[in-house]
Amino acid sequence: LIEDTSGNRLSYEYTPIGGRLVVTGLVQDNGRRFDLRYEVAGIDGLVMPLLQQLTGPDGIDVRYRYDEKGLLTEVRRAGLGSADPIEQFSYTNFGRYPDRSNPDRSHELGWRMVTATNALSGATIQYSYVPRWSAAARGDGSFADVISLFVTELTETDAGTVTFSYVGERGRPGVQTTVVKNARLYDTTYSMNEFGGVERIDDPIGSQSTVWNLQHRKPHSQTDAEGVLTEFSYDAYGNTLQQRLSGRGDPVQASWTFEPPDTFDPPVIKNRARTYTDFRGVEQTYSYDPVGRLIGHSQGGVSMSYGYDARGDQVSHTDYNGNTTETAYNNLGLPIRMTYADGAVVSMAFDARGRETLRTDELGRATITEYDGLDRPLRVDPPGPGDRRTVYDDSTPSITSFDELERSTITVMDKQGRTVSITNALNDSRTMSYDDHGNLEEETDFRGNPRTAIFDALDRRISLSEPESRNTTYTYLKTGQMTEMTVSGAGGERTTRYRYEHPRYFRTGEFGVLDGEEIGTTLLLDGEGNPLTRTDALDRETTSSFDAFGRPLLVSEPEGRSTTHIYDPQGNLLSRTVAGGGGSRTEAFEYDERHRQTVRIDGVGERWLTGYDAKGNRVSETDPLGRVSHYAYDLRDRLITQQLPGEGRVSSYGYDAVDNRISESLPSGQEITHSYDDLNRLVSSTDQLGPIATFDYDPDGHVITSTDGRALPTTTVWDALGRKESELQPEGRNWSWTWNAWDQPLTETNPRTITVSHQYDTLGRRLNSTDPLGTQIWDYDAIGNVLSQTNRRNHATTFVYDDLNRRVSQTDPTTETQQFGYNAFNELIRQVDRRGIETTTAYDDAGRVLAINRAGLTRQRFLYDAAGQQTSRFDPLGRETRSQYDLAGRVEVETLPEGARIERSWTAADDLASQTDPDGMAVAYQYDERRRLVSETNDLDETTVYDYDGNGNRTTMTRPLATEWTFEFDDANRLVAVVNPLTQRTEYGYDENGNRTSILDANNHTRTFDFDELDRMTAMHYPGGATETTVRDPEGNPQTTIRANGQQ
Repeated sequence: LIEDTSGNRLSYEYTPIGGRLVVTGLVQDNGRRFDLRYEVAGIDGLVMPLLQQLTGPDGIDVRYRYDEKGLLTEVRRAGLGSADPIEQFSYTNFGRYPDRSNPDRSHELGWRMVTATNALSGATIQYSYVPRWSAAARGDGSFADVISLFVTELTETDAGTVTFSYVGERGRPGVQTTVVKNARLYDTTYSMNEFGGVERIDDPIGSQSTVWNLQHRKPHSQTDAEGVLTEFSYDAYGNTLQQRLSGRGDPVQASWTFEPPDTFDPPVIKNRARTYTDFRGVEQTYSYDPVGRLIGHSQGGVSMSYGYDARGDQVSHTDYNGNTTETAYNNLGLPIRMTYADGAVVSMAFDARGRETLRTDELGRATITEYDGLDRPLRVDPPGPGDRRTVYDDSTPSITSFDELERSTITVMDKQGRTVSITNALNDSRTMSYDDHGNLEEETDFRGNPRTAIFDALDRRISLSEPESRNTTYTYLKTGQMTEMTVSGAGGERTTRYRYEHPRYFRTGEFGVLDGEEIGTTLLLDGEGNPLTRTDALDRETTSSFDAFGRPLLVSEPEGRSTTHIYDPQGNLLSRTVAGGGGSRTEAFEYDERHRQTVRIDGVGERWLTGYDAKGNRVSETDPLGRVSHYAYDLRDRLITQQLPGEGRVSSYGYDAVDNRISESLPSGQEITHSYDDLNRLVSSTDQLGPIATFDYDPDGHVITSTDGRALPTTTVWDALGRKESELQPEGRNWSWTWNAWDQPLTETNPRTITVSHQYDTLGRRLNSTDPLGTQIWDYDAIGNVLSQTNRRNHATTFVYDDLNRRVSQTDPTTETQQFGYNAFNELIRQVDRRGIETTTAYDDAGRVLAINRAGLTRQRFLYDAAGQQTSRFDPLGRETRSQYDLAGRVEVETLPEGARIERSWTAADDLASQTDPDGMAVAYQYDERRRLVSETNDLDETTVYDYDGNGNRTTMTRPLATEWTFEFDDANRLVAVVNPLTQRTEYGYDENGNRTSILDANNHTRTFDFDELDRMTAMHYPGGATETTVRDPEGNPQTTIRANGQQ
């Protein structure tokens, strides 16, 4: 019998078999039982009971087989749907070994396992041994010789072999070493003391050392490969009292105190921490019940607590806010019901083997799970239609996953359980291959593009070769932290460096490299890694303070800006106050018992409310005017209805079994249906008016062909890194790009084959862009703010920034300067234009514009309602324009100075339905399902009607008296012809870039137009041969114009 401190019992039943007492039953006091069956075998003249079968709850049935020596050779698990065993073992007899001090004596080495095979997958591990002498200390200080077998080789299924070589005899004073050569043929040497404690590790990268506390058989100090020293102290029971790290940055330490054993009943518990003081010096305290279970935890002046039932199961948890979650358990100690502080309940059911078979969420929706004999999920049936199935083929091995629509994904593993290929539902595959240490050496995407990695002796990736000649190299500290990453390829080479000036190796700096100089940000961290000071590349500091939980309390930035945070005990943000130039503003928040934000109080004190269902879905939003938006969800928490304030503003959505949105019903009356391919990628969208768009994809998910509402195709070619190489649009318009190694465009070529090229510095900032008419140049400060921009005429515009990187002045090439000023909230409060005239802007605490003053005079003033809608606008003479809104927040009535009114009504889709002007003239508007204007009718009942093609191009306009205009468009959706009610036709021509190059009017007169490389018009040719030309400078400014009559 074994009884724990909570009174839970495990009983052992014994039966004499073959002259020995063996355990034949294990019984828990909850009724759970395991039975063991034996058979007697005669082995080397001895009668031995051998375990043959173990049976347990819910069909657990494990069978065992042995060889004639009684060695376990096979373990078989019943109920797997296969006759194959789970594991198989083979052995070798190493016989006897002569005594080295007495040739007449020998020692029995016996049998050792030499192979262990996972019979389901065929994976086998092989072992080789060598006999070696060790020593065992006698009480008189002498040593006895002991011969034993040491493993010399371990060979994995993939033939990767680890070898072990030994120097010195274990157990004798002095240093003994073991050299481990891994499967990649790298050596690591372990130097050990006589007790087997490792004192030094020498790997191919560096060395680590340990000084041992022999009283407790624990480290006294450890020095890592970078020289960081960690020192420990212990109490009489071997509990760590202090841990101190030094040798990299300022030293840090943490400490513990422990409850004495006589705190507990019985007084045998020796390892319960009373306090923990972290590396910042923040103390946490713990309290326990008499049997050693944690019942309280305090930190930063707040506490949480735990409660237990008589069996020791945790039945309650009260968080720092005092909200309690209660848990009920079945007789196996498994949680079957959780009741949250808001009363919501989640329940679970388990089978006799402890597997969760049913979970019912807060809304009563059930998910059912079924398992195979190895406890792997076979079927998951969530709420709603369809279920997910998994089929395991342990002989391959592979896993086939079927989604709710019966579409399969096949994952194939090697015999060591590493994924080697994934085949999706469209039968496209990607592959992976590994080295002998399991490092991912090569992988291909679904298009077959390879990525190849190289690893160092400690299995850290040091090189990654990708398509398009992109290569990334990595360097590390000896302790494994990355110190440098260099990406090279098209466009050159860029390096990022990292620093870790902290004994716990938190990152303290990140830098780009420009002309050999490191440019970046440094951090001063506390002992827990919180940034106390952040210094940017211009030596500007941001300082922060933190509470006991590591949450920022006060953040002080340049320009005198500060942000203060206040939290509730659980860590929910209660308020955030930003202060500095322009005053201070506070935003506050409230939460429910499950820490969901229910109220936001804006800067002017107005309350914005959010409601949730028991599952946590947002079901309502209420603005300060009491207008409510409602949301409803289906069984899988997918949004199915959205009802916004105002009449008819309801949208509804439908989904397939795998969560793709397949239908949308919008307030405009538009009914959209979507279809998807077997990888859940959108392939078409259609409404009642016809097709909207279609999409076709390459194996990696890039759109290679799309069609619009007129079925006109756009074809895209992608490079091996997933970047656009070219795009062929309707009317033969072809665009092309080349890229650097950082996915920035090097060249862009338009349909007229005009190319713009770009260059970048090693920080990724664009230095210049060159087109056929010249070059533009940019210069930057260390942060990346643009200091100057030089145009194609070599004229520079310069910029100045404040310490928050906000532009405060701009000087044009003519030396004229504009100035800008900001408040602490990044709002523009002052602007001085090129003529020196000052404009100031005032805001309320919600960030809304209150007044605009120019040259000392008020130009505009504004008033708002609680929801932030502008209710009044005053002009420079103080004349007021008032606005009234409907429930949807749309202006219904606009009252102008002198009382004139404009009245409006709106559709459910927020389109203007009617407008009545101050003279009482009304116009009514109607729209189709795509929200395109189809008619407008005036007070005289005169109606104009519009028609459209599938892309929204207006194709006809029928005015009152049935006078009709028609419009024709090419495949690029450019207007190519207009036919007036007299059937007179005007035609338009274009170049590849969409510049209008000709107009043929109804009198058969043609005008043509010429454009330069930057699509600026340079000439217009009139009928009869007259020409007007314009000469422009590189920036497009007209320098000379020669009229058609020759006048310049």
